[in-house]
Amino acid sequence: MNSDKQADYRCSLILLILVYVFLFFLNVIFPRQSDDLGISLGGIQAAVNSYNTWNARLGELLLVSFGSYLSASFYFAFINAFIGTGVVLLSFVLLFGRLPQKTFTDIASFLILFTFFMFDPVFCFGSVFYWGAGTFNYLWGWFFILLFLAPYSLFWRNKTFSPKTSLLFAIGEIPLGIAAGWSSEFCIVFIFLACVSFIYLLAKKAKIPLWYITGLLAFTIGWVILFSSPGLRVRGQHYGDDTYMSLSRLMSLNLFDLLKWISNTFNRTDMVVYYENFCYISIFLFLVAAFCRNLKMSRVKGFGLVILMIGLMFLSLRLLPRLCFLFLALFICLSCAAWLRKENQLEARLFWTIAGVLFVESIFIGATILVEIPRRASFQYTLSNVSLILICMTYYFQMSSGKKKLLSLGFIGCLSFSLIFSVFVGFECMDMHNKWVSMVADIENEKQKGNTAVVVDKNTFISRYWNYGDWANISDNPDSWPNDVYAAYFGLKSIRAK
Repeated sequence: MNSDKQADYRCSLILLILVYVFLFFLNVIFPRQSDDLGISLGGIQAAVNSYNTWNARLGELLLVSFGSYLSASFYFAFINAFIGTGVVLLSFVLLFGRLPQKTFTDIASFLILFTFFMFDPVFCFGSVFYWGAGTFNYLWGWFFILLFLAPYSLFWRNKTFSPKTSLLFAIGEIPLGIAAGWSSEFCIVFIFLACVSFIYLLAKKAKIPLWYITGLLAFTIGWVILFSSPGLRVRGQHYGDDTYMSLSRLMSLNLFDLLKWISNTFNRTDMVVYYENFCYISIFLFLVAAFCRNLKMSRVKGFGLVILMIGLMFLSLRLLPRLCFLFLALFICLSCAAWLRKENQLEARLFWTIAGVLFVESIFIGATILVEIPRRASFQYTLSNVSLILICMTYYFQMSSGKKKLLSLGFIGCLSFSLIFSVFVGFECMDMHNKWVSMVADIENEKQKGNTAVVVDKNTFISRYWNYGDWANISDNPDSWPNDVYAAYFGLKSIRAK
């Protein structure tokens, strides 16, 4: 192994250790609460009951069988921090097709990738990375999915595998594919994209390895196990008609009502998702106008065209259904890619990439046509939007490669933002930990006085960190859930927040 590769591996290892230590700290100080308090060691029977009556995701089955019990143990922080670090690393591999290298671009991109997971208001970082019920349902699920997709990401980047490695993939991708497909309803999107890519490979008469086929079949089997579960239909009945649409009811709609429901699906998605798209595409358009040297127009006309495109996107976002904004953004990116394909291949390729990201994100949004999703189920949107950020960053670093001041400025900016925001998250999570400890002490004092109807401070559950968590907390109604769960956990007759 040459010295450059050794430096790259050391760089990857250092970055992973930093992320692991930070996530371990968050997992250690996070109090067990909400859903986790009401679930014990349930075993196989609890998993069967959940599959048939409520939630059939593999992560939920792991949670109710032993996961909630594990989340209260000393070992959980070690395990969950490892899974979280794996998700960050595998996300980088999915987007770049390699481990982080010892370059300004890779180090800055890895740090921003992780920081954006914490920062993004669309996504609820705490509910996924350190809350027991959320980690099993989402973090562990995405770990299986991203680990399964890693070889496919490398394959599409023309990475070659030895016969021994291909055989290991052919064997390993079968159980991993079933677990990954079983982990999320959103796997239907990957199945759709896999079918499209498979048809493309057949049309190109490309050599398709055995593991590619067996893995996709296993992945589809896992998703069918999830989607065909009785619990999925039972759970859907608990939602109102405005947020849930059964598949049979959807297929019975007439064309007008179907189009109306599709528009509603895209409109009910958090507006921040679309604002982020707008901001990052706008930034990229300005970067291209600033750096591109090969356009057959003056710099003034180039910026004027950019301002026109940004204005059109903004008007579409404010005045039209949000689906129209995605169509317009896609049209602009595809048009720019076609226009630049001979003038500047770098910009053309990046515009194609942005168009691909928007297309995939629109499919993910469309996949919510049956039910509205909570913030903690929005990791796919965050991954799409951070892809747009990294496209902008990659372009900036590529264009600044010969300009040390610009290169250093960009790197220092990314490093500073990551460091400052990580410190903020750490302090806020520690503050929530201290408030929880204080609340527990107050409850114990009240119990010693003989008071079993306790009132706690509602500020105990309010954090300045907007992504601390979106689980249910103690409310002012002592008879509501999860107040009854908390009361039983602390040995009280009732508990409420005021």
